[in-house]
Amino acid sequence: MPKNSDADSLIEAINKVLEGEISYPKEFDKEIMQLIQLNKIPTQNLSSNEIEIMRLLSQGRTRKEVAIAMHYTVRTVETKKLRMMKKLRVKTSTELISAAYKMGILKPDLN
Repeated sequence: MPKNSDADSLIEAINKVLEGEISYPKEFDKEIMQLIQLNKIPTQNLSSNEIEIMRLLSQGRTRKEVAIAMHYTVRTVETKKLRMMKKLRVKTSTELISAAYKMGILKPDLN
């Protein structure tokens, strides 16, 4: 959630997460859905390694932790992350993870 979110938005987000849903700023929803509907997001171009990096990042792991888990250097993880962002046409890590969930690349872990 953005730092300037109001209390009602934060409460709504917390409740969604507690119910096992995904919560992200509403402005991402509109932009991502427009891109998906226009078929401008090439999900098929993501490699299995890129998807695994995205999955690990979505769990809150740092680039260093991802690098260790995947036997990469931190620089390789960062490069792959930047390439994924370019492929999915997003500008931030938050948008990257949000797009991955919206497109079904990542599934929520309800455990």
